[in-house]
Amino acid sequence: MKKKTVACILGSAMMLASLTACTGDNGETPVLEASVADTEAMAPTEAETVEPETAEPTEAVETQETNETEPTETESEDDSETSPLMLWEYEGYVDECKEYTWWDEFAGCDYDGDGATDRVYRSYTADSDLATYRIEFGNGRTLEVPEGWNTGFPHVQAGDLNNNGEVEVLFTLTYDTSTDPLEFGDMWLFFWDGEFEEYKEEPLPLATGENGARCLTIAYKKTAEDTLSVQVAQNGFSCDVVAEKDQINNWYYEDTDAEDILVYYADLDKDCIHCYTQMFSKSGQCLTFDLVSKDYKFEIENMEYTDEPFYWWE
Repeated sequence: MKKKTVACILGSAMMLASLTACTGDNGETPVLEASVADTEAMAPTEAETVEPETAEPTEAVETQETNETEPTETESEDDSETSPLMLWEYEGYVDECKEYTWWDEFAGCDYDGDGATDRVYRSYTADSDLATYRIEFGNGRTLEVPEGWNTGFPHVQAGDLNNNGEVEVLFTLTYDTSTDPLEFGDMWLFFWDGEFEEYKEEPLPLATGENGARCLTIAYKKTAEDTLSVQVAQNGFSCDVVAEKDQINNWYYEDTDAEDILVYYADLDKDCIHCYTQMFSKSGQCLTFDLVSKDYKFEIENMEYTDEPFYWWE
């Protein structure tokens, strides 16, 4: 598979939604506004998979010295020096990367609810621009997450989805600095296998893209000048939607039999996982659905079309 090289800008924050989610000292989830480049980002296809497209940050501009007042002792020097980008080439425990804007989301976490502190360790491979994560539970268990792009921002959620007394762990990467953050995302769901005493990846009724990204396989057919008939292969869901002409003509969506569209975000609830997929690039038109465990097997339920997308950072 080919991978395009992309640049990056300062990104927006992501709300960590979890039964056992961790927040900062003030109880609020940090939010960071981002500027968006005009560069178009294509959705992956079978022929070519792309790393989330980002825009190159501008260089700092030198200014003349002024007589501005020096920061007071009450101002937080750490806050002024943090950046989301500091995580991208970092190796070590995420809660120790104090230059990373959302490091405190990983501090003092107890994902499995046993009262012991769980930590997330990050490794980075410069040659491939990939990163891996390892969750080290306070009870001695470990969970190895497959490789994802180093520009992804990690999020850990956990809950007992099948009521067997063991929590499932949902690990996601969001690409907040992409020019279209609703177009890219990675997700993995893990369960504890008591027989082999290890975490294993849970099979999900979705297509699998590069780096384990989960997708809906969608067929598009033009039925009118501005209308597309959309059908999802995984569960047979279909609907007619109005789309911009350039989306129909320039973004693969006219008479396409099988396009794998990424799940850009997944939010774990007590009995299901809410998933979100943007149907057309930079449109905000989405399909939402739940992954529900039935007899220890996950199924797709409650799929709906919406033109009011979910933004995790709000």
